[in-house]
Amino acid sequence: MHIEKDFKNKLTKQDYIKYLLNRNMILLLSPLVIVALVTATIFSIIEDGFTFSTIIYLLPVLLFILSYFQIYRVIKHTLKAQKEIKELKITLTDNEYKDLTNGEVNTLPYDKAYCYKETKEYLYVFVDKNNALILPKREFEEEEINKITNAFNKKMRKEALHNLSSWLMVGVLILLVVLIVYNIVI
Repeated sequence: MHIEKDFKNKLTKQDYIKYLLNRNMILLLSPLVIVALVTATIFSIIEDGFTFSTIIYLLPVLLFILSYFQIYRVIKHTLKAQKEIKELKITLTDNEYKDLTNGEVNTLPYDKAYCYKETKEYLYVFVDKNNALILPKREFEEEEINKITNAFNKKMRKEALHNLSSWLMVGVLILLVVLIVYNIVI
């Protein structure tokens, strides 16, 4: 397999947002948690006035809001850096990912990658636990996608453990919301 693509200006803001949300499932539920915490705070103030428990309810809200600002800042910085890229060509072979960025060649042998993840719209090749190469499937033909995933399956492990930890975190968040609502009702 040898697939070459010009990726200059192919990744969009939505691609980065989907990557970050996919990577951090906790962010998908954070609006629900914020609403629950704000509601609990309002009821706490109405019933008891401004107390220490009010501050406890407000701290997670502030943390979620700060995390959204951090994500916005990362995406804005990444898109700004992407505009400065004059050339970006990627090459996928049976054994490695290679990109040519502004005359500099970067190579990642598949067996040195942390893992890969496939979604309906993307292939993510994780360089390490937190950073991934985003490969939108819309840029490849179906046959190319099949060849790429076959090569990935031979050399890399598919991400599974992170999905489990993400779902456990989602479960904890849902439990938190239920407990907050339960405390408000009683």
